[in-house]
Amino acid sequence: MNSLVKSLILPFLTEVDSLGEGKTVGLFGGGFQPPTNGHFEVVKKAIEKYNLNEFIIFVGTGGGRSNITQDQSLAIWNIYKNYLPGDVKIEASPNPVSSIYRYAKEHPFEDIKWFLGSRQGSNQDFEDFEKRSKATDTRDNLEAINIVTANDVSGTKARQVLNNKELLSTYLPDELTDEEKEEIFNILTSVSENEEITTWVEEELDNEDLEDIDQVADEELETDVVFNVGSDNHFISQANARGVSKQDLIDFFQELGKSKDEFKDEFEELIAKHKVEKSNTKPAIVAKDEYTGFSIPFVSDDITKMLAATVLAPGMKPKEKKTFSFSEQVQGDSIVCDNCGWKWKIEDGGDDLYICHKCGHDNTPKPEGLEHNEDFIEKLISLTDYMMDHISIEPLPDVNFVEDDIKNADDFFGKTAYYNPNDKSITLYTLKRHPKDVLRSFAHEMVHHKQNLEGKLQNIEGHNINEDDYLKELEREAYEYGNGLLFRGWENSIKGND
Repeated sequence: MNSLVKSLILPFLTEVDSLGEGKTVGLFGGGFQPPTNGHFEVVKKAIEKYNLNEFIIFVGTGGGRSNITQDQSLAIWNIYKNYLPGDVKIEASPNPVSSIYRYAKEHPFEDIKWFLGSRQGSNQDFEDFEKRSKATDTRDNLEAINIVTANDVSGTKARQVLNNKELLSTYLPDELTDEEKEEIFNILTSVSENEEITTWVEEELDNEDLEDIDQVADEELETDVVFNVGSDNHFISQANARGVSKQDLIDFFQELGKSKDEFKDEFEELIAKHKVEKSNTKPAIVAKDEYTGFSIPFVSDDITKMLAATVLAPGMKPKEKKTFSFSEQVQGDSIVCDNCGWKWKIEDGGDDLYICHKCGHDNTPKPEGLEHNEDFIEKLISLTDYMMDHISIEPLPDVNFVEDDIKNADDFFGKTAYYNPNDKSITLYTLKRHPKDVLRSFAHEMVHHKQNLEGKLQNIEGHNINEDDYLKELEREAYEYGNGLLFRGWENSIKGND
């Protein structure tokens, strides 16, 4: 992406350290109970085969189903790291799959390669890769890559020999010195001298987990929630492919339960409308947790039964389905804590209005408006990039948003946007306006910015084009090229009609 575009959008990028354009990052994640030479081989092969600027290994907790701790797995990886080329980082993660999706979301301009390992001859490994790779379709900058190894080592087998130093060493990379293998043996045998080493099971949903989730869903929504399992256990397989855990889903339904009346009312209205229209397409409403980003589409012809069709990971956008968002803090004249559910009157909140006095959680609302709308900002970036290919507008102007001017929004002749030639800035008024119209105003003001860079806006006095032919000519150019040709050309290029 052009460096000038970066200077425009940098202020909008929260949670992103840098744009990272041109940077290729490799990611690898798991519970690693414990890290074996199989895991090491996957990372080494990935680094040797692909030209990576950075490699991050997300080390999970193992779900508490093994006595091997996250700290022990981290310590072992930090030993392995000495034998891996390039810039390798080892990071602790509560959920490695979620961390990978979150990283991709927070670094949209990096080329991210998610490496997974499959043992040669293991059908289960290849099936797992297929599930994972399908889920990466939700992010353009994320690619799943399967690294196939001839090594038949597994964490389960390694755990079975933790107390046998010689056998354990066969599950460790050959590159290690004898002293390092001894150190790893000591790390792992410190798991417990008095406790039995338990066999760790992959942190994935199964039918038994789904029964527990179903019970919570029925209780929270006070209705019969059923899950789309089908012949291929669809709901379970999709949840596992997207790194959604049992606890994630229990939390989801508990949060949704706080808004069950509003949710069920909207769902019932959708059912009623469907019956009147007699559509062949079943009505669907997507329940989306604004805080986690997880969402579940519900489909049914009967309000007494809700079919949870699938589970969508953060960032996935269901197509053409009505969305019910919850976990919002403000409800009427009260605030509801999204952490514990405690509710208090706004008038009783005091100076720390959004701080829950029961659990201490900060419920400050997330910022709203087009300035914080990811889809709008992406289109603004795209339009700017297009304009830069057609007119000279460097250096780019600053862009300011006015999102809350009610008086201006209610004024028929209120401001839509303006350009300040003194500080080279564009101000956009967005309240009660269609996003496309705001972008059209942006394109118009960008032409004025071009005119300013060309020295055409010096000594301009007044705003009445009926009294100033020169001003009229400037506005004609801005409308013709900004609102008209450039904006239309960009729109056609997006729609594929160039």
